[in-house]
Amino acid sequence: MKWRRISSGSFVNIEYETKESNGQYLHLIKILGPVGRAERMPVYNETLKLNLSADYFCIVDNSNGYESVLTFEDMLFFGDILVKAGIKRFFSAVVTNDVGHVTIGKLTRAIAKTKNIYTETYSASSYPNAEKFIMEKLAEAATSK
Repeated sequence: MKWRRISSGSFVNIEYETKESNGQYLHLIKILGPVGRAERMPVYNETLKLNLSADYFCIVDNSNGYESVLTFEDMLFFGDILVKAGIKRFFSAVVTNDVGHVTIGKLTRAIAKTKNIYTETYSASSYPNAEKFIMEKLAEAATSK
């Protein structure tokens, strides 16, 4: 895939870059410190403005193991934001060594189901593994159109 960089920026403890290829958008998010709802909100706002597809693809790199606070209410809140933005399918790969992230992935899928958002989440031990997962999902999306 040939990618065109369309935006990048940084907020408190998070930086991002958004790329576009053939009408699909890939959001690369790097965690730089502890994050909760307040730190995530500007990134969601910015990337959803840029994302002109009903699909949302992201790689979240928390390979440095920063604390990530995400309550059940936060997850419902972000689910509502995705719905309002017209997202129908959400694909994420998170680079983390936190074994608890598998549980967060299960909860994410359960909440997404209540919002009628198809979702696939992947917890990766390395960035290349996360990238491989997302590239496979992007390729599947391209062939399903």
